[in-house]
Amino acid sequence: MKKMLTELYQTLLQSKWKVFCTLLFASLLFRALSLNYSVIDHDESTYLLIASELNKGALLYTDVVDTKPPGIFMTFSIIERAFGKSVLAIRLFGSLIISLSAFFLFLISRQFGINKSLSFLSGLCYIIAFSCYRTGLAVNTEMFFSLFALAGLFVLSQAENRNAPMLWLVAGLIIGIGFIFKYVVLASFGAFSLFFLLEKSI
Repeated sequence: MKKMLTELYQTLLQSKWKVFCTLLFASLLFRALSLNYSVIDHDESTYLLIASELNKGALLYTDVVDTKPPGIFMTFSIIERAFGKSVLAIRLFGSLIISLSAFFLFLISRQFGINKSLSFLSGLCYIIAFSCYRTGLAVNTEMFFSLFALAGLFVLSQAENRNAPMLWLVAGLIIGIGFIFKYVVLASFGAFSLFFLLEKSI
């Protein structure tokens, strides 16, 4: 049994698509409890209410006001337009976002020379850490800006490895998209910039 599980695990690690599908399954599994809650925290409920008003024709920051950037409201608005007022659709989308972030963490780890097994575990730990407390089951801005920060870091590492200046611009654009979900993504961008600057100077 142990040998069979080991072989299955090794086979899984041979394909990036298998790794992503496994992380997606893990995300759905660890976040399954969120599918039973209609309300988890007030922030997510606020996003749902504002998105619903936007779809009725209200103007953001005029008719409905919140301190957050527009990204989260636009995303919820699009999901509502596509699937109706479905909390389930929001939560499933959240699971997809978490699994994508975990997958980028796997790819980044591989870029920095970490073996496949530890890289996979880093992605899995990300999912568990995000899902192990009740408020983490809500779909929030942290999910989105973390995704774009990790995607940006992956492209930055690609730009460094390939010596491709255009990829630096692409990475900046990706992290910039994260900015429309939460401003603190700038701290991630600053940390990444400092890291690559120091790496270049050594």
